[in-house]
Amino acid sequence: ELEVLEHLENGNLCCAVNIPDISWGISYLLSFGSGIKVIEPDSVKNMLLQEIEKMFNNIKKSVYLLILFYHTIKILQ
Repeated sequence: ELEVLEHLENGNLCCAVNIPDISWGISYLLSFGSGIKVIEPDSVKNMLLQEIEKMFNNIKKSVYLLILFYHTIKILQ
């Protein structure tokens, strides 16, 4: 459940979220993309960072495989 705590002068909202299922909650928070800043607790910030690092590593591997595939095709031509 999302509770708006404060409307900030810049148009942003300061909200509190009760997350009973942490896996779902991390996905929910990630759905805001760069439009979210987690203030506390540190444990949630750390879990988000770990998930973002996993996502980055998956993308990095995909890009590497795409480059490898491209060079393999060029060699075979």
